Amino acid sequence: MPSPRPIAIVLTVTAIAFAPLSALAKQNEAPPEMSPDGLQKIAKPKEVDTAYVRPGVDFSTYQTVKLLEPQISFRKDWQRDQNTSRSMGRITDADMAKMVATGKKLFLEEFNRVLKKKGYTVVEEISSDTLVVRPAITNLDIFAPDPNNRNGIWNKVYTDGAGEATLAIELYDGPSNQILARAYDHKDGRGMGASWRMPRTRATNISDARNALNDWAHALVKGLERAKAQSTD
Repeated sequence: MPSPRPIAIVLTVTAIAFAPLSALAKQNEAPPEMSPDGLQKIAKPKEVDTAYVRPGVDFSTYQTVKLLEPQISFRKDWQRDQNTSRSMGRITDADMAKMVATGKKLFLEEFNRVLKKKGYTVVEEISSDTLVVRPAITNLDIFAPDPNNRNGIWNKVYTDGAGEATLAIELYDGPSNQILARAYDHKDGRGMGASWRMPRTRATNISDARNALNDWAHALVKGLERAKAQSTD
């Protein structure tokens, strides 16, 4: 069996259940070496926490990329916990929907921008050379949400970082819809230098979200470039 080529990719979201790797969600349980759908674990992925790839895949054959809309889900009980600590400005279901919509928009903007900047052709229609990217963001925990841009009107809000989330990404062969790779990466904004001294507002939350998404988009590109280079060796 050919050894898996070290592709490093990324993604996350609690709402999407990546059933083949559900063991990852179990505390203190190591990820399996081989997933039920035939993906082999990479020993030391460079850009992400955990990555799997189908042995023998030639990623150099993919010239176009189709980026699917990401799925985004919050940490369980996040809304309840936020509202428990608030005397006013409670987070409503409409606020949750607004934040998810904003997150999807930012995700697509950053990933499309980085992919195109790095020379990838992003397409809407699948052809014989299309790699499909299916992303998700799970366990999203925004420490000081401000969906209606009200933080700072009555008092300023400070936190140690903007929040945390996990990115989970799956790559598929466009024509056959066969899964080729899967990866997970977690980001935690706490303890990042002077970020705790910055007032948390809708604007600073969006800025930090863009930075995190930009890092993940570059990780995807670096993984693809490494995989393509090794495919042609």
